[in-house]
Amino acid sequence: MRQYTTLKNHTDILSSSKKTKLFKKNETIYKENDKSSEIFIILDGLVESTTAKKFKSSQLNLHKGSSLGLIDTILGRPFSRNMKAKSTVSLAVIEKKIIQDLLAYNSFSGALIKSLVIDIDNKYPNTWS
Repeated sequence: MRQYTTLKNHTDILSSSKKTKLFKKNETIYKENDKSSEIFIILDGLVESTTAKKFKSSQLNLHKGSSLGLIDTILGRPFSRNMKAKSTVSLAVIEKKIIQDLLAYNSFSGALIKSLVIDIDNKYPNTWS
């Protein structure tokens, strides 16, 4: 039995993460255009999200509970923003394959989620990652 069939909601996805990463203040988590193989959920700390592109929303501060790289993973692209620890940051690591398997498990739900993500990304370009 594949793992995604046992995951019923986002809490199960987070609890399925057996890996965490710790970043020190001012340490780079990932850079714009890096290939994504995992996404992250902030467990503790503050993350600064920036882009090299000049947009009003070029800098955002993300807190506990925020995801890093989820939209990029759903859209199948490299990371679209730079992520840097603004304090000591603890992240839960979720393998990209888990997200992809969940989207593929129910093709209708997966297509709906991807469509919503495309709409969000088009309405707020270079804001989410």
